[in-house]
Order: sequence, then structure tokens, then C-alpha cells
Amino acid sequence: MKLWTEMHTALLVGRTGTVRAAANQLGIHRATVSRHIETLEERLGTRLFIRHADGYTPTQIGYEMIRAAEQADDAIETFMDFLATNSDDLTGTLRISAVSRAGWLVRPAMKLFSQQYPGVTVRFEPSTEIPKLELGEAHIAVHAGKKPTHPDYVVLPFFEFPVGIFAHREYVSENGLPETASDLLHHRFIGAREVFEEFGVFSRYGNFLTDANLVLESNSPTIVFDSILAGMGLGVASIPEAKMQPDLIEVLPQRDPLTAPVWITTHVDVHRTRMVSGFISSIKAVKKPLMIEMGIISEPVAEQLEPPAIDFAIMKQA
Repeated sequence: MKLWTEMHTALLVGRTGTVRAAANQLGIHRATVSRHIETLEERLGTRLFIRHADGYTPTQIGYEMIRAAEQADDAIETFMDFLATNSDDLTGTLRISAVSRAGWLVRPAMKLFSQQYPGVTVRFEPSTEIPKLELGEAHIAVHAGKKPTHPDYVVLPFFEFPVGIFAHREYVSENGLPETASDLLHHRFIGAREVFEEFGVFSRYGNFLTDANLVLESNSPTIVFDSILAGMGLGVASIPEAKMQPDLIEVLPQRDPLTAPVWITTHVDVHRTRMVSGFISSIKAVKKPLMIEMGIISEPVAEQLEPPAIDFAIMKQA
């Protein structure tokens, strides 16, 4: 199906009614969605949607195309799930890029993937920046912060993990603990201005960073976390990870903590390959247990979110 990418895009436009909503679900730029629709209409020689101020409405031919695309999409999803249980012949190297501190987030998925695909070598490449996926620098990028906006990237939400400001017990004993947001101006900080801004720290507490109190500037979560542990100053860290350190104290703890979104990013050209889709399936499989472990959701809530299981044994017999 040479036009499947365009048909899948059109399917999402038909379901959501707007280019913006379809782009958000696909994790691609709105211009890419519009280009896919135009390409499909040009190749088919007919109008698929009526454009109007409120969005897109399918024509009669558009409705028929959407119905066909839905059947194909369901078949592909079922096949990809089935394929994950028949993967002994897949070989090669899967390159995953993520900040080194995010290793514990993807480690369960890497373990599950390696069990399902024993012939594939997983290569974990630490990086504070999203690699150029269009140049093949990595197959999958796992990063927190702003959502990537490259028009040919497929961006999927992993989850949002809670973050807070932390200090080491030694630092607190020497400098005291801030009691109000205005007190932050009088303390030493570790991190990068853009990270504080991306995670919403400035929006909640005000811009407390100055040239004088930013004692170590780094966008590396590992450097920041280790420096907090060394008692150099205050910094932003993942709450679940910080709670594992008995000597770390949360500064101005909030009932509604700040959160940092984590994104799974691939290039559209490799997104549906067996290797990449297999790893994404592994991520989906470990997501709820990981969220329970991090305290983001409880087990009862996770059970309510659990989809019905697919009996692959029945599929194999068929």
C-alpha cells in the first residue's frame, strides 16, 4: 500500500475533524497532515474532504476511504501485536537515545524487548539533546521537556513524571530551608535556566535565578542530581528518584507537584518497522507498572485502565 501513510493520516482527520487534532494524535506537524491529504487527493483524483471554518468533513468518497482505512488499520495493529510473539528471526541493532538519568525509565522496556527479540542488540546512547533522527543518528529518542516539532517525527507521550526542588540534608543544615518562594533568592542553585522554565518552576515560584545564586549551570540531569547529593545547592529532580535518597529534602513541597512530560520520538520512515514498533509495544507494556512504582497512579486505578488481553494462542491456532 504505497499510500498507507497518507491514508492513515486521512483516517485521523476523519475521526477528529481537524488537522490540528490529527497532528497532535500522530505527533507530526500540521503542515505534514495537510500535505498528506493533498497528496492522497491528487493521487486518487477526487476530493476526500470539504474544508470549512470548523474543520474537515468527509465527502461520500472520503467516508468510503475512511472505512477502508479503518479496516486496514485494525488489521495492521492486530498483526503487529501477533508479530511480537513471533520475533526470533529479527536481528540487528536498535539505537535508543536518552539522557543518561532516564535509563531507569526505559530499562524495564529494554529488558522486555530483549526477551522478545533475543537476536537484537539494544544500544543505549546517552544524550542531553534529541538526535537528528532524519539522519539515522538513533531509531528512538526518549526525552523530557518540550515536545519535538520536526514535521517528520512521530512523537508519542510516555507519561508525565512529578518533579520538585530538592536539597541535601548537609546543605540544609548549613543554609537553612526556604519557607517561602521569596526565600529562594537567597539560596544557591544548580541547573539550567531553560530546564527551570520548561518544567514550570518559574511560573510557580517566580524567577529566582540570578548570576550570583546559579553556582553550577548544566542541562545534564546526572550532573544536576549528583551535585544536589554533594550539597552544592538546590536543584530540580524527579520526585520518585529523589525519594530513594534518604538525605534529600524536598523544598516547598506541593500538594499538586510540577510535572515533566516524557516523549517517545521516532522518524516516520522507521516508526512502523518491526524493530521500532516492537520496542514501542514493550514501552506500552511496562508503562502502567512503572507508573505504579513511581507513585503516579495506584494499582486500583491501573486495573481500571488495563485494556482487555488478546489471546495469542487462539490467533496462532487460527
